[in-house]
This record gives sequence, C-alpha cells and structure tokens, in this order.
Amino acid sequence: MRKLEEVVNQKNSELKEKNVKILDLMQMLEDFKIEVYSRDKTVQILQQEVQKLTTALRESKQFEHKYTASLTMQEGLKQQNAKLKEQVQKLLEAEAAKGLPSSSEIDSKA
Repeated sequence: MRKLEEVVNQKNSELKEKNVKILDLMQMLEDFKIEVYSRDKTVQILQQEVQKLTTALRESKQFEHKYTASLTMQEGLKQQNAKLKEQVQKLLEAEAAKGLPSSSEIDSKA
C-alpha cells in the first residue's frame, strides 16, 4: 500500500508540474495574442497614415501641375498683351502719320 501511495504522490507531483507548465504556456499564448493584436493595430494605423499621406501627395502633385500650367498661361498672356500693345502703338502711330484724329481726340469731342 505504501508503494501505491508513493506512486500516486509522484504522479500527483508530476501532474502539478505539468499543470504549472500548461498554465505558463497559456499565459505565454495570451501574451502573444496581445502582442499580435497590438502589432495588427499598429500596422492598421500606419496603413491609414500612408493612405492619408498618399492622398496629400497626390493633391500636392495636382496643385503643382495646375500651378505650372497657370504660370505657362500667365507667360502666354504676357506675351499676347505685349503684342497687342505693340499693335495698338503701331495703329496710333499710323493714325498720327495720316493726320487723322486719334481715338482720344474723338472721345474728347463726343
């Protein structure tokens, strides 16, 4: 009977050790779950941030393109304005050479 008690006690002790190991492993598993969840959340937040930055970059590039186009248009309008001023000047000189009243003289008579 004593031998049986020793074996039972030994087996109980072994079971307790195994239970402790199982509990430790379960705690490790829970810690890993928390860590994985944290990493997933971090990745999700970073993905959202990347998406926001990508959108901001796209909008910035669109603005840059529009700005460049407006500068090109502005330069074209300046050149066109200079040509028109030159043509007006030539017309005024031609009117003066013919002895015709200038447009300002016509305006003042009216």
